Amino acid sequence: MEIFQTIFSGIGVTVINWVKEFLSKKRNKKNESQLKLELEKSSLTESVSILTEKDKLTQRFQYVLTLMNYTSCHGGFTKAKLAKIMKLDKISSLEKYTTGEEEPSFIFLEQFCEKFGINFQWMTEGISEPFYNEKYIRFDPIDYYEEIERLQPEKIYFIRCNSEISEFFIVLKLADWNYLICHRIWHLSDHVGGTGRDQLVKFYKLVNKLRNNGFYCKCSGRTLTNDKFDKLYLGQVFPAEIINISQTDNPWWDDFTDIKHHYPIAESYLKMYGQSFINAQKIVLTELKYRKNYYMFDK
Repeated sequence: MEIFQTIFSGIGVTVINWVKEFLSKKRNKKNESQLKLELEKSSLTESVSILTEKDKLTQRFQYVLTLMNYTSCHGGFTKAKLAKIMKLDKISSLEKYTTGEEEPSFIFLEQFCEKFGINFQWMTEGISEPFYNEKYIRFDPIDYYEEIERLQPEKIYFIRCNSEISEFFIVLKLADWNYLICHRIWHLSDHVGGTGRDQLVKFYKLVNKLRNNGFYCKCSGRTLTNDKFDKLYLGQVFPAEIINISQTDNPWWDDFTDIKHHYPIAESYLKMYGQSFINAQKIVLTELKYRKNYYMFDK
């Protein structure tokens, strides 16, 4: 009994104290590691939160240049090339803006966005998407004719979605570096009401008016998957990236005006475009029959 008392009163106490000290150090080490991790997170959060508006603007500058150079179309857009297009006296002026060395004026930003078809609100505030355009929103397809005549685009693209209701919209190519997305979608199918039927007729009239006024050679078509259609329409990509993926033209817009199926290729419309396309043609034919100006557009 005395031996046990000695052990527990001497060595035993030492062992117990050592165990306590070991556990305490381990706990402290864990707390130190946790504290260090929390400090690192805090430091990271602080570094993100202290980004100035100038820093954010610089990031958007760099991002939009990345989008414009994502593909090799047009040989890319170097800062020297962009400066030349803007007719700047020095390349270094644009260089300083894109690196954040200097802050551009609102006048310069407005000119830059106008020249390259960039969303000014996105560039200055980070709202919406880089190439989203709400400046040219018209209700009916024919309403875009005046803008086309005024802007005299290099190309007029009719963009169609490869879906059951065949959504479509218009993109105007003003230059290799400037595309204007006409922000309005219509449905090229029989899944439409009275307004949609009228818009199909007005799309038919728009194509015929472009054809009769010398714009036919500038017209081109694309049929895209849902994903690419949405990205282009919403302005998430530089339009040339998607439009130039395939150089093969899809003349669906021209075939659509063949409402009486006079074209030799008419027997392939069902296979090429689906039943909804043909039903939409029938809608236009029916609507025009009941309008006084029917024969004006019966070409």
